Amino acid sequence: MTYYQQAIEIEKSSSTDNPVNYAIGLNNVSGCYYEMKMYTEAKQYAKESLGLLEELLAPNQEELIKVKKCVDLLEKNKGGESQ
Repeated sequence: MTYYQQAIEIEKSSSTDNPVNYAIGLNNVSGCYYEMKMYTEAKQYAKESLGLLEELLAPNQEELIKVKKCVDLLEKNKGGESQ
C-alpha cells in the first residue's frame, strides 16, 4: 500500500503533465483499500478519481466507465463498512 501512496504523491506533483494518470492512480489505491475491506477509504479515493476523470474524459471512455462501476460497487457496499 505504501508504494501506491508514494506513486500517488509523485503523480500528483507532476499531474500537470498527465492528470489522467494521477486519477487512475487514485483508483488503484481505492482498489487496494477495497481488498483490505477498508471501504470508507476505498470510496474516498474512487470518488476523487471519478471526479477528475469526469472533468478530463469523454463520458463514453473506458477508464471513466470502469471507475464509475467501482464507485457504484462501493456505494452498494455501505452496509459492509469497516476500518
